[in-house]
Amino acid sequence: MRKSIGLSVLVFILCVLLSFVGNVSFAVTGKINSADYTVYIKEDGIVDIIEIIDLSLEKDVEFFSKRFDNNLEIKNFEIKEYNKEGEVKLEYEKVDNINDLKVNSYCFEDNILKVKVDKNVRKYLSISYSLEDNINIYSDCVETNLVLQENDFDYSSYEITGKVQFEDESVNLNDIYVWGHSVNDTIIKRDDELNQIKFILDEKEENQKFDIKVVFPKEIVKTDDLELTNSDITLDDIIEKENDIIQSKELKKQFEILNFKLLNMIILVIILIVVITILFVIIRIKIKKDKNNINENKNEIEDDKKQEETTKIDENE
Repeated sequence: MRKSIGLSVLVFILCVLLSFVGNVSFAVTGKINSADYTVYIKEDGIVDIIEIIDLSLEKDVEFFSKRFDNNLEIKNFEIKEYNKEGEVKLEYEKVDNINDLKVNSYCFEDNILKVKVDKNVRKYLSISYSLEDNINIYSDCVETNLVLQENDFDYSSYEITGKVQFEDESVNLNDIYVWGHSVNDTIIKRDDELNQIKFILDEKEENQKFDIKVVFPKEIVKTDDLELTNSDITLDDIIEKENDIIQSKELKKQFEILNFKLLNMIILVIILIVVITILFVIIRIKIKKDKNNINENKNEIEDDKKQEETTKIDENE
């Protein structure tokens, strides 16, 4: 009985260990099927952003949430809802300030945009807004940092794409630098024909943060209203820092891959030991059972012999 219980425990441990081999998946409350961002940098330093989001949420979720940086000054905020054919289904009045957004299906509280969703219904949203005072002016360049997706809500993300465009159509794309920051790699493509830079999030992961940094010549911003942020920072400094981030991310990725392989190897060794132990226990049980059967047969044969001898003695008497 005890051996049977021990064997059951070993089998249970084996099943648990097998469940850990491979990628670990986490439960999420929804899925961003696709997200496309258009970043439009204007000559007055204002950055216009349009987000096209295709999302599906689980049946017990009432709101899609998107967090904004609390330091941002968000203007000209507008939300539209489309059907799957791309036609406008609902269009809400544009507000000059996002904090004025108070409607039944949409609200903005504590820097979080909440969009009410119908249960088990796929949503197609267009979110557009303008960011003021979101650029840094340095000695020989201008920089804007844009957090396009935060990671504090449980959504899985797929097909994240976007493009950077400029109001100044004479801009030379070779003078523009774009970096993407996420858990994994961001592919940057330059389209000289349409005078834009495209970015694609390569390996998508659940619940991750994604932001981009755009650096461009000071001549693109044609306004005297903006003040110098830091005269000590140069384009070379930014490029060096971003290269360090890329190298650090690559080392981190290699380290994580190594750790993942090592963990899998350890688990597989443990599984092998458990399997061998299970086989050993099964074989021992089988051997003992066979030995008991042999002893029982031997005893039966001896009993039969004794019975025969007793019978013969009785007959002789």
